[in-house]
Amino acid sequence: MTRPNILSDNEIPDSLPPFTKTQSPKSFLYTKILKNYVGEQGAYVYALLATNERLAFKRLLQLSRLKSSRLKKILVSLIQLNCVVHYSKSGRSDSNSKSQMDNFYYYPNEEGCFKFLYADDIIRCIRKEYEDEMPATIVQNVLSMGHLTVRAFFQHAKTDKDRCLRIQKAFKRLVDDNWLSPIGKNSFLNVFDLFDKTFKKVAAEYNRENPESKTISQTKRMHMIKSITGDNFLQLLQEEHLHAELHHSSLKSLMGNEADDDADEIGISDMINTDLPLTFSFERYLKRVRSIHLASEARHRIGEISSGVYALALNHVELRSPSVRSREAKLQRLLANVGQTTVGLDPHADLETKNKLSLKDQSTGLVIRVPDVYRQLKSNGKKFGITESDLIKTIYDPADSDDIGSKRPMNALDSDVPPKKAKLEVTESEENDDIEFESTTTTDSNNEVLTLILQHLKLLTTDDNIPFLRETSPGVFYIPFTELVPEYTKHTFKQYIKHIMDPACLRIYNYIEERHLTDEKMLAKHILIKESDIRTHLNKMQKLRLVEVQEIPKTQDRSAIRANFAFRVKYRNGLEVFKNSLIFNMGEVLDSLDDIRMDNKILLDKVSRADVKGKEQELLLTSELVQLQKFYEFERQALAKFCRLRSSLDVFEFMSEL
Repeated sequence: MTRPNILSDNEIPDSLPPFTKTQSPKSFLYTKILKNYVGEQGAYVYALLATNERLAFKRLLQLSRLKSSRLKKILVSLIQLNCVVHYSKSGRSDSNSKSQMDNFYYYPNEEGCFKFLYADDIIRCIRKEYEDEMPATIVQNVLSMGHLTVRAFFQHAKTDKDRCLRIQKAFKRLVDDNWLSPIGKNSFLNVFDLFDKTFKKVAAEYNRENPESKTISQTKRMHMIKSITGDNFLQLLQEEHLHAELHHSSLKSLMGNEADDDADEIGISDMINTDLPLTFSFERYLKRVRSIHLASEARHRIGEISSGVYALALNHVELRSPSVRSREAKLQRLLANVGQTTVGLDPHADLETKNKLSLKDQSTGLVIRVPDVYRQLKSNGKKFGITESDLIKTIYDPADSDDIGSKRPMNALDSDVPPKKAKLEVTESEENDDIEFESTTTTDSNNEVLTLILQHLKLLTTDDNIPFLRETSPGVFYIPFTELVPEYTKHTFKQYIKHIMDPACLRIYNYIEERHLTDEKMLAKHILIKESDIRTHLNKMQKLRLVEVQEIPKTQDRSAIRANFAFRVKYRNGLEVFKNSLIFNMGEVLDSLDDIRMDNKILLDKVSRADVKGKEQELLLTSELVQLQKFYEFERQALAKFCRLRSSLDVFEFMSEL
């Protein structure tokens, strides 16, 4: 075997090769993001893995032409950031030392790239959630390092006992709310190889322990093996033993014998294991993103106050709500591709999985009642921009129509009756009467608020197109996530068609979707558009794979002249094109930012100097100040465009899997 050509330090390119931009939109975006976090070489290694999907260490060494020691350091960094996962060639993954890295296959992993992509919004979300800098600081450190132990974070705060207790309390709040989750060895392994290993192990054990299984049919035996494999695989992913080890620690080893007593005084009843590595739960963040999108849609379709009530209801069930990326649905796709005879995903199995998930939406922990929303209004109303006073008189009551205009507030200036003098002394009986009156008034006000909340919840159940809520019994509601999220994604997709292309394109798309298969004459007859205009719109829609052409031959010779051409809709194909377009545009925005920073490198280096900071008006020329202002304005507009594109990616990438 020939030795690969090793590049010297002077020969290593300082920019990414062109193929990182052209091979796929995701590779383009992720390499741009990783370039800012781990450098050009780390992004280049990730791009090679994304191109080949799986590489052994020796092959990766040949393609990258890097030194072995440098490549190992890059892989360790990418694995720690969860941008790369691995799996042993022999199936054993109990050793992670650098000396044995040659025995592993390496795969690209999107999870770590997603965390970097949303890092700024994640930190803003945590800061808004807790209104404290400590949880946001912890999450920022966890994101930058991939995973972190409490003990490692304590190293910077050992001298300050009060700060250590604040850190432990912040860690506990983040863990209890599932923002931080324990990480185990399976978190760094490739999911597909781990599933394949589980399936082979279950099949071998089943055939060994059940010799009578040879007499039953292959289909029935495979069904039993797949069922056991699914249960075992979900247990591997959950790693419940790690959650059991979360709350078995003490601060004595870090802060002294008095630490636990001080912790009890500030309300920390249970410590977090200081030696268990924790990582940020991106799935927990996606639940918050889903709540924000659904509340925003409710605001557009129903109203401001109803969307505020809906946001409180979503916040009540958010922690216990089903995952945005369903593990059960992903497991069905994995099970469909194993065994001796695979025919792909069974539609009946897919439908059965959706029915099971729909039943989970109605479980006891996800039920919403009016008192639950009222408690959320009391505790989190200001955070969601809604108060009790905002609810008053938001629902019209016909019983109050006779009183409209009959009562008018009286002023001392408008009244001829002289105002009464204030009493200087209050008797005990009068004071008790005032307390009873205030209590009665407060109770009446609470009942009115509860009634208004119930009316707004009922209003959220009236939308036939997007079911925000379902009412199972009087005053008892639940959010049908399994039904709601796909409908919301499709609605958003159609709005993109309407505003990016043309309202006529949306009319054509809706009619083809309704009829499943139709031709131009039927479209012109029912859509009331000229055939020539319809043909123009269909050509635009075919470029984005919104519609497909199907030939319907009239005769057996299948001549093109003697055939009709009909159109049909492939929703998933169009959705994939829209998603890839968004991802590529996000990469283009980051690319334009890199270009303008390179063009203004001399000016930015001058501004970043310690002797110039704060004195730009005095030390910079007028032309430099103008150029600096243009740069900051371009950067602000580019980042705003990037955030808007990322908000659309939330829907098309994560909320479209079911």
